[in-house]
Amino acid sequence: MLMPPLNFSLILPLLTLTIWACVLLLVDLFVKRKEITALLAALGLAVSLGMTISQIGSSGTGFNNMVVLDGFSIFVDALLAVTGLFSVALAYGYIKRMGIERGEYYTLLLFSVAGMMLMAQAG
Repeated sequence: MLMPPLNFSLILPLLTLTIWACVLLLVDLFVKRKEITALLAALGLAVSLGMTISQIGSSGTGFNNMVVLDGFSIFVDALLAVTGLFSVALAYGYIKRMGIERGEYYTLLLFSVAGMMLMAQAG
């Protein structure tokens, strides 16, 4: 029995955001100024948003119909990426003002958004 092809293009924004979060976690180890971590998190979300927008008009299923790409999932993925960008912007000032600057917050935010994006595409 042949295995169906895995269509990674359906989850490309999700994969990009997940890999970006892993890299951001490593970069945070070596960065002293946490503003850079916030900026990189926003950049990752913006790249993922751009990839999601480029999928407008596409549809398909993958991974044995466990992942569905349709208009609804594209809309929700874009909404989640924009909400993530707003979260980074709002949290940046608050975290700095309270003196609790930790880079892990932004990494956890990216992983959370990636998980929500996967749930939006779940079949």
